[in-house]
Amino acid sequence: MAYNLTFSQVIEVCSGCAYDNINKAILAAKDYDTILIKKGTYKEHNIIVNKPLTLLGEEYPLIDGEFKGEIITVVADHVTID
Repeated sequence: MAYNLTFSQVIEVCSGCAYDNINKAILAAKDYDTILIKKGTYKEHNIIVNKPLTLLGEEYPLIDGEFKGEIITVVADHVTID
């Protein structure tokens, strides 16, 4: 099976970016996009990755689930978290 990655995009997540929330960035992303999570602390939980994506941290971002549930759940194939 061949994938067309020509139109994939990078969606940045940070306090001053268009997306300041990882969940919102995932909802906006299309298959095979990259979510670039910039340095910072993100107080989020129950992040569901339900499509093929790459989640890429820059300068060691911290996802603080605040003991409220799972932090990240992957339910799709072709997901990379780095």
